[in-house]
Amino acid sequence: TGLMNSLSGRLSEAVRTGLGSIMVTSLERGEGKTNVAIGLAIAGAASGIRVALVDANLTEPSLVDSLNLEVLHGWDAHSAGVPMSEIAIRSIADDLTLFPLINQGSREDVCDGVHEQFITLLSDHFDLIIFDGGTCGDLTDKTHFLNADSAVIVRDLSRSNETEVSVYTRKILEAGVKSVGVVENHAS
Repeated sequence: TGLMNSLSGRLSEAVRTGLGSIMVTSLERGEGKTNVAIGLAIAGAASGIRVALVDANLTEPSLVDSLNLEVLHGWDAHSAGVPMSEIAIRSIADDLTLFPLINQGSREDVCDGVHEQFITLLSDHFDLIIFDGGTCGDLTDKTHFLNADSAVIVRDLSRSNETEVSVYTRKILEAGVKSVGVVENHAS
């Protein structure tokens, strides 16, 4: 479709000019951030760039459930020596790779530097990393943004107002993310 082709082209151009990662977040749960992250990943992969879709919701990982998958290991198991080949889920149809996060153990290990090694490893193998992140209350500091280049706030127009989005945008920029966009979801 035209929208998918346009988005694919824009993502491809952004990657060529330096974009390496996008954190998709929202003010509250249920605003559609996981669906937007999946859509961005599919659009990016459709343009021919190598895309990793990473579940980065450290408090409520949901990609596995949203995609109806059964997995043994999440990317947080990489620090325990589980090889990336046992963590990565490759979608041949969509030409992208998913790195799930599952409810095992403590998320504090992920926040205490484990993610940096993992993200560096991903950056060496993928052109674009799309993080399905947490909500505003979950993302309290730079660590939670996983050093993303850019962020997308998914906003349900019936639930989040512009002032809240502006405050959250400032918070994200203060955490070191270079640019922030807003996707208005559930618009009628």
